[in-house]
Amino acid sequence: YFVKDILPLIYKERPDVEAVFVGRNAPPHIMSLNKVKGVKITGAVDDVRPYMEEGDVYIVPLRIGGGTRLKILDALAMRKAVVSTSIGAEGLDLQEGKHLLIADTPERFAAKVLKLLEDPGLVESLGEAGRKQVEEKYGWDQLAAKLEKFVSSLVEGK
Repeated sequence: YFVKDILPLIYKERPDVEAVFVGRNAPPHIMSLNKVKGVKITGAVDDVRPYMEEGDVYIVPLRIGGGTRLKILDALAMRKAVVSTSIGAEGLDLQEGKHLLIADTPERFAAKVLKLLEDPGLVESLGEAGRKQVEEKYGWDQLAAKLEKFVSSLVEGK
């Protein structure tokens, strides 16, 4: 979806952009996207952090939901600016425009990626606010407290 519908819109303004996708178990049709100009599919890597550090914008163009959104939290913890679909950020306590940018059409998604590529101040402010939110809402202490409260409510409910 990103390579077919969004990336060409970005290339119109920024033909120098490279989209790097990191992850394991990519099916052959995804690996074949390595043939597309400006696209790199890494497959499995030992550590995703160096790839994240090098990137200017972290994209989450999910259109089908399911599972947790740990990748967004990882990116925000590294102070990365994120552009996601609503589905990609679903269930996270994050505000559009404060912690990340959200777009659900190819045109809006491309426009928000381009905006970040042109505005280092916005990249920095989203990264800082995202990191702060992850620390406050998703740090180990906060998660442990929520789990303890949940378990206590189960025990008290007997």
